[in-house]
Amino acid sequence: MGAWLGVGGAKYHPKRLASLVLGAWDVINGLPPTGQGPLQFDAFMKFARLTAPHLTRWVTAEEEPAVRACFEALAQVDGAGKAVADAGVPVMIWEGESDPVHDRRKAFADANGIRFLSTGGDHLGMVFAHGAQSATGIRAFVDEVATQA
Repeated sequence: MGAWLGVGGAKYHPKRLASLVLGAWDVINGLPPTGQGPLQFDAFMKFARLTAPHLTRWVTAEEEPAVRACFEALAQVDGAGKAVADAGVPVMIWEGESDPVHDRRKAFADANGIRFLSTGGDHLGMVFAHGAQSATGIRAFVDEVATQA
């Protein structure tokens, strides 16, 4: 969800950005499709609770409406790709090599002259299993941006 929020910053408040790192969110297509159409919140939460209970324990009945609203907003991608491509600040897209849309995100980055960090893992593995590799690549980007400022 952090990348989606970053895209919102690029789209609605670009002058507030010094740089932008987006990880594991498709700025062109938003949420991944399923065999039955767009990914729905209830199906996502059921899957997430089974596969990553430690990441979903906090989503109680009280928090669920807000989380649902955020999830549904993730499907809103109108202008997201343009906002990222035209951000006017250094941008890096970060993706795990095993994520099914890795190559599509890399193609977007290449087509728009955006730095691309490819690490091991999939959507979650790029953080949990390959966190050190990810942190090193992101830190190098941030340090480079800081020296150019």
